[in-house]
Amino acid sequence: MISLTMSREDWRTGSIPELPLLRKQKFKTQKGASMAEKTPPKITLKAARVNAGLTAKEVGEIVKKHYQTILSYEKDSENIPTGLLIELSEIYHYPMDFIFLGKTYGLNSIKEKAS
Repeated sequence: MISLTMSREDWRTGSIPELPLLRKQKFKTQKGASMAEKTPPKITLKAARVNAGLTAKEVGEIVKKHYQTILSYEKDSENIPTGLLIELSEIYHYPMDFIFLGKTYGLNSIKEKAS
């Protein structure tokens, strides 16, 4: 797994270390694995951030956006700018193709109907 480490100097100056593009990352699979085992699950922006061990404030500082903007996109990412989505995907170390884009406040009602 790729790790993102930033020194205090990086945080102070606002510089971001070079990050590899995750779209080129290949997921290891076993021979005969099903399609579900080959691809990571779709998760929300908030879940990706929490899995990366970051707060909204830390992410906001990295991408130079207010933390409330980050929280807003976590609730409704339908209109998130593509550049920001790519940047968040790289920071979270999660492929952007597998990040759920849409209104997360509707997910609970969908889960309840499915049960």
